[in-house]
Amino acid sequence: MTLCPSDEKLTHLLAETLNVAERNALTRHVEGCAVCQKQLDRLTEISEPEMWQRVALPRRGSQGEANLMLRLKQKPLCLTLADPTAHADSRTAETVDRERPVVPGYQIMGELGRGGMGVVYQARQLSLHRTVALKMVLTGSHTGPKDLARFRDEAAVIARLQHPNIVQIYDVGEAAGRPYFVLEFVPGGSLAQQIQGRSQPARPAAQLVETLALAVHAAHANGVIHRDLKPANILLEGEVVSGWRSGKKHANLADVPIQTPSFLTPKITDFGVAKCASGESEGSEVHGPTVTGEILGTPNYMAPEQAMIPRQPVGPATDVYALGAILYELLTGRPPFTGETPLATVLQVLNNEPVPVTRLQPNVPRDLETICHKCLRKDPRRRYDSALELAEDLQRFLRGESIRARQAGVLEKLWCWVRRHPAAAGLLAAGLLAPAVALFTMSLLSARLVRSNALDSAAQQAELLEEATKEYSRNAQSVEKAGFTVNKTVPSTPGTVPLSIPATFLHDVGRQLALTGQTGVKVRQYSDYPFPWRTDGGPRDEFEREALRRLRQAKGPETVHEFTEMGGRRVVRYAQARIMENSCVQCHSTHDQSPRKDWRVGDVRGVLEIIRPLDKDEARVGEALRLALLLSAVVSGLLLGGSMLMVWAGRRIRGAA
Repeated sequence: MTLCPSDEKLTHLLAETLNVAERNALTRHVEGCAVCQKQLDRLTEISEPEMWQRVALPRRGSQGEANLMLRLKQKPLCLTLADPTAHADSRTAETVDRERPVVPGYQIMGELGRGGMGVVYQARQLSLHRTVALKMVLTGSHTGPKDLARFRDEAAVIARLQHPNIVQIYDVGEAAGRPYFVLEFVPGGSLAQQIQGRSQPARPAAQLVETLALAVHAAHANGVIHRDLKPANILLEGEVVSGWRSGKKHANLADVPIQTPSFLTPKITDFGVAKCASGESEGSEVHGPTVTGEILGTPNYMAPEQAMIPRQPVGPATDVYALGAILYELLTGRPPFTGETPLATVLQVLNNEPVPVTRLQPNVPRDLETICHKCLRKDPRRRYDSALELAEDLQRFLRGESIRARQAGVLEKLWCWVRRHPAAAGLLAAGLLAPAVALFTMSLLSARLVRSNALDSAAQQAELLEEATKEYSRNAQSVEKAGFTVNKTVPSTPGTVPLSIPATFLHDVGRQLALTGQTGVKVRQYSDYPFPWRTDGGPRDEFEREALRRLRQAKGPETVHEFTEMGGRRVVRYAQARIMENSCVQCHSTHDQSPRKDWRVGDVRGVLEIIRPLDKDEARVGEALRLALLLSAVVSGLLLGGSMLMVWAGRRIRGAA
């Protein structure tokens, strides 16, 4: 024996917050259970604010969600929990135990539907012998001043709309202090009852929404914005398959799609939360019986601007969004957003992107998917400018012509994917960026490392050469102290020991290094006043002239360097000042070709330059760079794998749901 569902489950069914599987199972049970049908009747007597509080408590969320919840409770969401104008919810006389009102000129035949504000009866207009739908406000505490104002405004809104796809109003009046108005009776049931979680063929769905879009455009042209378009508010005129109205389940109901619009005439109803423009043109400022911050509409079909707190201005684009949501449900069998609670659904509307239609139904044509998703853009400016433009694009699709809806670009699709999968997108971005960042960082570091290493090596080589020169000078002094006659001039004097001065010694060592060295290092020595017997003792290029000038002005241990190319090889040129020792000063002062005779120890007399190739330094740093990039590639692969795993797991979870 199957147990009846709890009141909480029935409440969620009325609030349209169950997932497709739960909704279908619960609907099948209620169709054959008189007890649950009576319980549903009782639950629809609960006021809308109370119902909201019962179904909207969030299970988890941030402080921002808690604040939103508080605001929503203060300004209750106008959920159509039991659609008051869903005429197809006919109940037998046994299930209707309420006292029928007496309305002059009309015979009340039965109750069609009941909500927090009003009740709808099936009635017979005696004067014209026709069946009508009579909508009357509830009595007692259920009806406040704002509800009464909204009830009267709904009648005024419908009266200004004359269109074959909008339910027409016949009469208004008051009976026993209760206002009422009389509407066209549509016996075919609502679109919501016909869909019942089943996807529909693409062409009939497009034809149906095209018809609705033309009707909505007519309403907009008359300054009326519906604000609560949904399948429950679309009535169908014509013979359709339905097990709900008869109270018997159709044998193959799950396999029967709705009939094509050529056999059905859709009619828009329930203008209870509609807005009327102050003028006759679209887009003008609107006014209505609403309070700032109040959220009006049904979460599953509500445009983001309706769901925001504080409430944002709404216009024709709001109804275009709802038409897109209806088309989405026709194509996929589910609304674009469905949460466990109305609050969860509202948060999805504000923050999430709808799952692509073709992911749920791969056979849906891409053009129709594009039209649907254009209607569902978060930004109203990126939707169709009017319901008429939507209808025209649907007509182009039905005729096999090119649609005008702009396909989402690569960047836009990427951004939507990122919003749907933030964690996976973060891993993917890290995986893709890791090698690039590593390469960029290591390139900068490698250049610095090569230069730093080359400069350090050149400085060390210069110090070694200077120290070798000083040692040579000390050895020359030891020879003199031993009583030998030393000749430091060129050419040498017979009978003397020819010893070159330290500067000449350094020059000879540098030349020998250039000829026999394996590292490619070259040594240069030059000055403003080279020894007369040296033909290459002065500066030869701009770097040497600039180095000589700067080092002479510094009069201290300053150095000058430059990274450049020489002979097709990248090199560093490192120059430092040379302080001539006593032997060099003596040689200059005594030489007959010297321009000065007063040289003193400590004068900045010359420059020692080390020219060092960088290829070996670059090779060593390059090896370290390749190792770092290899490690980065491994990390990148792990991140990419984690991203794909998260996306796969998300799809499996959604598929299971």
